[in-house]
Amino acid sequence: MLTTLVMLSLTMTTAAEVAGNWTIAAKIMEMDVPLECTFAQDGETLSGTCKGPGAPPEGVRIRGASTGTKISWTYDIAVQGMDLTITYTGEVDADKASSVKGEISMMGQTSGAFTGTRNR
Repeated sequence: MLTTLVMLSLTMTTAAEVAGNWTIAAKIMEMDVPLECTFAQDGETLSGTCKGPGAPPEGVRIRGASTGTKISWTYDIAVQGMDLTITYTGEVDADKASSVKGEISMMGQTSGAFTGTRNR
């Protein structure tokens, strides 16, 4: 029984495999913000880039984490002369890790929502 509990605990905390290319549909402060993100994953640690409006051609560098079905990533961007930190926090579908949805916060305040699909 103890072995079963340990195995169940390990299964529940394993990071969802989210490495790859994702199309993200974000709505920040009533503005549609389409993103193309590429995630690299090392265990629970995420890195990569997101490209979209206001980002340089090479995209913005992201940093984040994936734990169980939870995912979050953050990037810094300058918008109209203001430096902003934008954080995406959501949940990946448990079956295939092919979709994600959640909330967006800007400078610590909830300011939007997003959905996304993995590009295969």
